[in-house]
Amino acid sequence: MEDVVIDQIALSEKTGKIILSLNHSDPWDDDSVLKTLLARIGGYVSAFESGSISEHLPEAVGKSAIIRVVFTTRPDDKASNWLASLQTRLKERGIGLELLYVGY
Repeated sequence: MEDVVIDQIALSEKTGKIILSLNHSDPWDDDSVLKTLLARIGGYVSAFESGSISEHLPEAVGKSAIIRVVFTTRPDDKASNWLASLQTRLKERGIGLELLYVGY
């Protein structure tokens, strides 16, 4: 597996879940932006499912995860539809996907 850079890893004291934060500030000016974002999310999923997260956060063992994507630019309709579909698919795998919109 390729090295995955996770922007922030935390354990939620409230829920007991692992929060993997991904900051996204790229403008939505072409399809490559969506492809890059989906690849990054895929890397986060792989890192969680492989157990490599526990190397950096031993408390992660046995915990469920939420991938939190923080946007500073609003996704276009195509990206929003892909992300909604991805939320459903990840939920079926036991991984949450939170989409947070800040700064606009």
